[in-house]
Amino acid sequence: MKRFLPIPCLTTRLLIVVALLVAGRPAGVFAQLQGQVAEKPFAIMYARDVTPARMADYVQRLNDDLQVGKRIVGMLRERRLDLMSKQVEAPVIGSAWYMVPGLIPSFEPVTFQQAADLNDVRQILQSRTDQFGGGQNSTASFTEVTEGFYRLTNQWQWSSQIGPEVQMDQFPTQPQRRGLELTNEILEEDGVRTLKRTQRMTSYFRFHDGMLYEANFEELQTMYLPEGEAVLRAVQGQTDLGFEAYLDRIPLGIRTLAWNMVNAGAGVQMQQRDDEPEELYGLRQSSGRMVLPLIQAVLFDVDHADGWATFADADHPSLQGEARVRTRANGQLSRQLQELASGRSLFAPILDDHAAVTVHLCLHLPAEFQEVASSSAEMLLYQTRQSLSEGDLRHPAFESFAQTLREIGERRTLELLAKVGWTTSSQGVIYGGLQVGDNPELVPALYRLAIAEDPDVADLFSLETTDLGAQLTGRIPEDAISEIEKLAGIRPTHAFLLHANSCLWFAVGGEHADEAIQQAARDCQQSGSVARTPLLSASIDVPRWLEYPRDDPSGITGMLEWLDTHQSYFPLPGPGALQLGDRGERPPLLRRLIERGGDADAQVSFIADDSGLILKARLGEALAHYVVARQIDAQERMMDRMEEQRARAEKAQKEAEEKLKQLQRERDGVSQ
Repeated sequence: MKRFLPIPCLTTRLLIVVALLVAGRPAGVFAQLQGQVAEKPFAIMYARDVTPARMADYVQRLNDDLQVGKRIVGMLRERRLDLMSKQVEAPVIGSAWYMVPGLIPSFEPVTFQQAADLNDVRQILQSRTDQFGGGQNSTASFTEVTEGFYRLTNQWQWSSQIGPEVQMDQFPTQPQRRGLELTNEILEEDGVRTLKRTQRMTSYFRFHDGMLYEANFEELQTMYLPEGEAVLRAVQGQTDLGFEAYLDRIPLGIRTLAWNMVNAGAGVQMQQRDDEPEELYGLRQSSGRMVLPLIQAVLFDVDHADGWATFADADHPSLQGEARVRTRANGQLSRQLQELASGRSLFAPILDDHAAVTVHLCLHLPAEFQEVASSSAEMLLYQTRQSLSEGDLRHPAFESFAQTLREIGERRTLELLAKVGWTTSSQGVIYGGLQVGDNPELVPALYRLAIAEDPDVADLFSLETTDLGAQLTGRIPEDAISEIEKLAGIRPTHAFLLHANSCLWFAVGGEHADEAIQQAARDCQQSGSVARTPLLSASIDVPRWLEYPRDDPSGITGMLEWLDTHQSYFPLPGPGALQLGDRGERPPLLRRLIERGGDADAQVSFIADDSGLILKARLGEALAHYVVARQIDAQERMMDRMEEQRARAEKAQKEAEEKLKQLQRERDGVSQ
């Protein structure tokens, strides 16, 4: 029995119907496609047992355990829960996307859900009719056109009195979407003119091979539909979500048109402009020469994409998923991906050093990147000459940075590492590094630049030579510490930069945070090995982080729990988090959910080879529950804030009206 449900809005996301807006056509035409629908879909997405009733039960359990989601539960319970089959135990839902070729191609969705038989279908359609009809201004009905094919019509009407100056030509035909008809009519009776507005929405349904398909065009009756068995076979393979994208079914002419548009637009952007410096022109030229071949390869060499995901259950306490983009054999993109994945990582020996968080990127960029890096170096020097006087002491520092850029271009390897961890010697620390090459003047140049920018803070920086290489130490000012604390709840006092093993290492934390990067640099140096790694990988081990000592002066070991209770954007920005601002402390949920059981770690990786690109992901059940609970909590907090704002607005309006009445009474008294 599956224990975990996805985010409550997942059903809507999977079944969303996007209609093409077409201007200037009569409304009656919109029931039919303007072109011949493709024989087969180019994309299919499906989900199993993601029903309104199941979502309501899931949110109810969260509310019982965590006291979050009470309002959401009520909203879900108020919705009709019979819009899906009651006879199928774990119904499959999804959508198939078809192309309609034309001067401007359109992509038409056909949604589907599993149904037991025709009686089950009629019950579903009757529930849809009851949902939309029966209102004061609304009606709904469904008609069985032929056996297994149905038309559902929803209609809304509004009327309002109008003056003699209002004429029909004031209501021009507006762009309308397929399946939706908007009409205006002026009626006159006994000298009273009324504007009658009608909105009619038509949907078509077809029961085929155990699936009820829905679209907003009549061609659904005769068009090819995915075999229900094919979708069910995928679901029976122990997957709860999935998709298939047959990108090679997009006609070559359409892909060629897209490439011509991109290429033409890029060509215009790559032209030299009036009074443009050669350095900037060279940077745009080299960037275009690197990026355009990749875009072309993606348009023409991607054949197929597919993916799946499973929810957690009693035997598997985590969500797992995989997505794959398959490329044309021996195509340009296949060769580019092979090259991209051939980077040699200098950080490979420490990727699994028991840090709580690790993020790693390693790309071997195409040969054109060397020209991009060289152009970037020239642009940096140009800007330096423009902004600094000829004798400025900062010129050598920027020349050293330009040299490092050129060396990165020669290596063609872009590698970045970031970690959060704790050691006995360093205490809590945020650390990592960037592969930069062997320029010995890089860190000294950074030191000279730091003290030259503001001599008043020169005493905050120091430069020393270690057995590993040059190291820059910076003490963080108190005002900066306060700002960091407001953002993340931590108080780092020192920052370090170390150049060792062809890498620029960084560490932020307490006064001994440099111990972490010195040990990491030694481990890499002693290993002496380089290795191929995923293009991108990331992992978090929440139990390990929570086990770190809480007496860390920098607060890094306690940052996770601080974010849990203080930051509205953590772990993901919830509804209204950015628009309505932070409401202060939130109830702690992280530890409570971990104590409920299930894995509390996560990993994700991107891997490339000659067959394509692969995304692998794993999310512990406890963390998945946490993300959902926080989204629900954010939704409820947003609704509370909106109610408070509405109450304040109503109060202000009443006060204003009362003041206006008072002023009117005073005027009336004076006039008398």
